[in-house]
Amino acid sequence: MSFWTNIKSKFNTTEKQDAVIYHIDSLVNDDGKMSVKGWIFSTQMDLKQIQIILSQPQREQVIEVPLTFRKDIVDVFSLSVGTKTAFEFTLAYESADTTDVFLQYAKEAGKERKLLCTLSKQEQCKETWFYPRVGQSYEEDGVEYNVDTISQVGNRLYIRGWIFSHKQSIDKVRLVVNSLHYEDSVGLKLVQRTDVANSHNLSDPYCGFSQEVEFSTNEYACVFLEYTQGEQKNRVFITDVNANTKEAGICIQKRKDYSYNKFVEKFVETYTENICIPQDAFVDLIVPVYNGYEFLENMFAGIEKTAVPYKLYVVNDCSPDERVLPYLSEYAKSRENVVLLENEENLGFVQSVNRALAQTSHHVVLVNTDVMLPDQWLERLMLPIWNSDEVASTTPFTNSGTICSFPNFCENNHIFMDKSESEIDRYFRMVQPHYVEMPTGVGFCMGMNRKVIDEIGNLDADTFYKGYGEENDWCQRAIRAGYHNVQVENLFVWHKHGGSFLSEDKKRYIERNSAILEKRYPTYKKDVDIYCAMDPNCQVREYVKMRMIQDNVEQFIVVLDHDWGGGAGKYMENRIQSMLDHNTAVMRIVDNADVGLQMVVYYDEYEATFRVDQLEDTCSILTGHQVQQVMINELVAYEHIAQVQQFIIGLKKNFKTEITMLCHDFYPVCPSIYLLNDQQKHCFLPANLEECEKCYHNNTNKMNLEYDSIASWRSIWAEFLSQCDHVITFSENTKSYYEQCYPDIHYEVVPHQVDYIEPVEKIDKTSDLITIGYVGNMMPSKGSEILIRMAELIEEQGLNARIVVIGPNLSTSANEHLLIHGKYSRDELPELMKEYQVDIVFIASIWPETFSYTTEEAIKMGMKVAAFDLGAPAERLKKYDKGIIIPEISAEAALDTLLNNA
Repeated sequence: MSFWTNIKSKFNTTEKQDAVIYHIDSLVNDDGKMSVKGWIFSTQMDLKQIQIILSQPQREQVIEVPLTFRKDIVDVFSLSVGTKTAFEFTLAYESADTTDVFLQYAKEAGKERKLLCTLSKQEQCKETWFYPRVGQSYEEDGVEYNVDTISQVGNRLYIRGWIFSHKQSIDKVRLVVNSLHYEDSVGLKLVQRTDVANSHNLSDPYCGFSQEVEFSTNEYACVFLEYTQGEQKNRVFITDVNANTKEAGICIQKRKDYSYNKFVEKFVETYTENICIPQDAFVDLIVPVYNGYEFLENMFAGIEKTAVPYKLYVVNDCSPDERVLPYLSEYAKSRENVVLLENEENLGFVQSVNRALAQTSHHVVLVNTDVMLPDQWLERLMLPIWNSDEVASTTPFTNSGTICSFPNFCENNHIFMDKSESEIDRYFRMVQPHYVEMPTGVGFCMGMNRKVIDEIGNLDADTFYKGYGEENDWCQRAIRAGYHNVQVENLFVWHKHGGSFLSEDKKRYIERNSAILEKRYPTYKKDVDIYCAMDPNCQVREYVKMRMIQDNVEQFIVVLDHDWGGGAGKYMENRIQSMLDHNTAVMRIVDNADVGLQMVVYYDEYEATFRVDQLEDTCSILTGHQVQQVMINELVAYEHIAQVQQFIIGLKKNFKTEITMLCHDFYPVCPSIYLLNDQQKHCFLPANLEECEKCYHNNTNKMNLEYDSIASWRSIWAEFLSQCDHVITFSENTKSYYEQCYPDIHYEVVPHQVDYIEPVEKIDKTSDLITIGYVGNMMPSKGSEILIRMAELIEEQGLNARIVVIGPNLSTSANEHLLIHGKYSRDELPELMKEYQVDIVFIASIWPETFSYTTEEAIKMGMKVAAFDLGAPAERLKKYDKGIIIPEISAEAALDTLLNNA
């Protein structure tokens, strides 16, 4: 690939320098003619005189760069509408031995320039380096593709998008990382994307892909999307990545995520614990002690829970607690294998350990005083070292041990479900250990290989004299010497954490020693970040949580849901919290477009997540328990809806429970969900089925493509709804729509409750500008086109008014009279109403919303609220003394009504 010689710097990566954010989409060099495309802005200062500088040994060429408007940048970064950020130009220049290309901008403090790349004379080739714009679709030889998002965090690369062809089916899709000398790839599983299938009239909705991988490369590399059609392989360029390792070659790693049943089959059911203790096994244990009297009895009792011969070195580091020394002396006198070492002065943790290490001659284990150890702890901890000379250190799971923490990764946790260490350890012992490599061991309970100690030495007491970082340093030295550190997944040890050190001391040591580690081992922090990002033992933790919750609850409520957020998501989030408050366990099943079916089990403050291959696999958790009820919050994301319905009915029969159907939208009525017809207007649910059938075949909003007619769609839903014990709507209006299609069903109307919003005090106006407030995501079904047209009317008529969107702009157009606030939290709404001096709130939805939280929030704040005569919002506004109904669904009628009532 000759274009490798064309570019030597990184593009398609957003850079931030001194509050200035800039991005180069593409740079094309063609024999003395250069094209540059990108964008730049700052939210904290005015940028003036944007320039491209071509700097050569004897001269500089300065090119003024005019900025233009780019809507996608304004939307993504929530900039003021009309902000100019983009540049794109082509220029001719004389080639030289070297040409430095700079981006220069002027600010109050002077001019700043950023080097984009360096071109040399022999590198003036004619290849084009093109960066596809994220979110824009492309076509090559009949194949259409789009990258929705691609992001790189450290060594992780995440990509999501779609690809299809009308001419010939695509058999395989791969993500390829390719450099000048090396290449590696990983397969991408095609998943269902009904939005793409609808908009492109595809019969097969399996055209999407989503993947997160870890990669390493020792040189600049390209990322390609490779697709196969028959025998033909083709590649499209996606982005580029920089070198992130010194090791030669390219390697792509993907964390192996098993479904629940596959994990159980591979690591639990086929695993039989077999601990073979070598005949000459002997271990030296080291326990440095500084106070912590309250921990000593349990710690020593735990140490003795092993059949491995050991010698215990207890180092009393001049503990001021007068109870400690007598206790240690008595313990040592009563046991022949215990040696008590007394420091005449306080030496600190590391020197105390090294004093004991000097007397050892076997493998070593460091044990903190504030731990509790289960049966056969030493056998399991040392097994990897006995089995491999290449293992430097071993560390078990614990409740408080950073990258070895359970249940929450990298946190100091309370003991899970208030169980003992032995009870929790019993579940970890079920899992076959695979001894995942870690960038460091953790010193609360860490095995150390004698061979490695002899080769690289003891802990660095001169540098880490009071502790923290000493085991990290030792483990990094071991890695440099060719060894590795592993986690022992089938062992859990309780750790109080901080029992021997004062918190203020520890904070000081952490700050100092972290800086030393980063300087000594430049890649250490990155290695830890990568490990944390990949979290290779995540599924072990999730399995133990899942099993412990399963064994400690009697009944579940099962919820089928999506994970799209919105009002339905907000409702179920509150319902689940209410269930947990009443000591009820919840299993939430979602069909995620990226990973497939997932079950999330909640109990008390805990949750456990696992992917499942099919819905029936969730019964492996439910079996033996009472299912209190099955709640259907949303089924719109699920594939093969009839099979899902049969699964739900099966739960009802097998567990003798009830089904509650929650009608957050109109999916059972029409798979377009919002009752918007093929003209993107509310259909008012025609009584004539022929009219529905015509719309059904032309409608691109359908979220399910399995059924060839609206009649067959409603037939399966009529049967299913008849099996439901409760069908709940959140307004009388929604109930009336459902009754038109399913008159034989009994409906219950239960409006949502909004009790978290405070009334807005009097808004003090500072001008006669009329402000129309819109709350929520700005999207077509929510009336974005109406809002955009209203803003145009304000401009055309010279009106003293504006529209403030409190929420993200998901629309395709913008206007300078639309002020986009961006994301918000619900408790911010009253203050935002005052900040923007909102006169009236506009509910712009063009479909009959089934409830509308934003309507109720505006009512609770005491605002004037206007909406079209549709759905639940209109139903409630007709009963609200500050409610206004707009008689016609149009921007003209809306603007006129709003201005007259503001």
